[in-house]
Amino acid sequence: MVENIKRNAKPYSKDYIKKILKTINENDSISAVCRKHNIASTTLRTWITRDKLGILFPKNQKYKKSHLNTRCIKKNNTKYSYGLKRNAVNYYWQQGINATLKKYNLPETTLRRWVGLEREGKLSKKTHGPIESILQAPGYNSILRLNRKGIISELNKIEIDYVFNQIKKLTTISRYRIIHSTRNSVFSVSTLCKNYLVSESGYYRWVQNKMPSGPKLDEQLSGFIREIRSQGKNYLGIRRLKIEIQNNHQIVYGIKKINRHLKALNLETETYYRPAVYRGMKNATYKCENLLLNVETKERFYPKKINELWVSDASFLRKPGFQKTKKLKIFTIMDVYDRYIVGYFFWEKNLGGEKMIELLKKIFTTITIPKIFHSDRGPEFYNTYMKELFLKNNVRQSLSRPYTPTDNAFMERFYRTMKVENRYFEKMENWEIKRNARNWIDIYNNQRYHSSLSTSPQKFSGRKIIPIEI
Repeated sequence: MVENIKRNAKPYSKDYIKKILKTINENDSISAVCRKHNIASTTLRTWITRDKLGILFPKNQKYKKSHLNTRCIKKNNTKYSYGLKRNAVNYYWQQGINATLKKYNLPETTLRRWVGLEREGKLSKKTHGPIESILQAPGYNSILRLNRKGIISELNKIEIDYVFNQIKKLTTISRYRIIHSTRNSVFSVSTLCKNYLVSESGYYRWVQNKMPSGPKLDEQLSGFIREIRSQGKNYLGIRRLKIEIQNNHQIVYGIKKINRHLKALNLETETYYRPAVYRGMKNATYKCENLLLNVETKERFYPKKINELWVSDASFLRKPGFQKTKKLKIFTIMDVYDRYIVGYFFWEKNLGGEKMIELLKKIFTTITIPKIFHSDRGPEFYNTYMKELFLKNNVRQSLSRPYTPTDNAFMERFYRTMKVENRYFEKMENWEIKRNARNWIDIYNNQRYHSSLSTSPQKFSGRKIIPIEI
């Protein structure tokens, strides 16, 4: 084994060591002396170091290679000024390493390190020793002096804790910006990063990404957003904007990126909500179940083809008493499969049951007959005339549960979208409301991108019918 092999522990006399050191002082290089006398370079360097420290020949000790170990020698912690470093490096380029070491009495490793820093352009006045750096963060007037080992300050502990708490309240980007603004001072970046409690690698990564000037916006995306908003579509949210841009320009943007651009451009989505008022239900004339919901499994029915499920409802576009004008209601019929509006009519009187039956008869004769017709329990839908009409045409009628508008969620959502995007038809006369509602329903069927379909209802199913109005 290697452990059993004895090392060459050849002893050296004092006269022999002095003779070798004398030859080095006569301008012979260390490597040449080692080759000439067959001595290890580490041994010779140890003798030179011990000779400088005055501990080359301690009393009552024979000198062997194993005894002259550099581990027991204390490191030279001498501090050098920037001027001495610069002069030593310049002299090194002119006279060489041996002449420089003799003139300035420097360790060879120290000189070689300075030369390497000069080649990399890092030999500057910025030092990484135990210096005092002044920390001044915005938001407070306290001054804290720190060094790399800890706190050396005349402030008491309470004030120091307060300053550190103020630093922790700053965001990481704010700390990076403070360091970036003071990086040309006499303090190094590493010292500033330690004082501001951030990592040096994180700061340089932030500088690489050019973040000090703030988030960079995509000019093309900003133009698309301004174009859509100039068309009066201020009600479109982030997801609707993404679908609109994707279909018009064939470019896909992320939701977070669109939201970031909206905030930077100060273009918030306009939303206008008005609390809904629910009325009580009158006595039922006959029993009818909810065919869209299985009470036991709580599973909902969704159609798989056209004309399998129609839903209908009525809603006020103008309530009575507003600006001394008559009320206005709209009745609509929707196919749930593609969310297409099959028919609708406006009504200004109390009840529209008779006109609803007239609309259904016209749709049954001109378009087709559905399998299931679902609605709420309003008097226009929940009466004996509707029951006879459905029995005659083999249509299964379905009604929502009492006081449960979510059973007819498709129509409730449709009315909510129509009113919000038209700002509840405020400050309009009845004829203006009818005109705008007709135009919006046409856009809804053929152009508007539905969030659940990712396209318009007409493109989803390929319908070529025109909604019936009476």
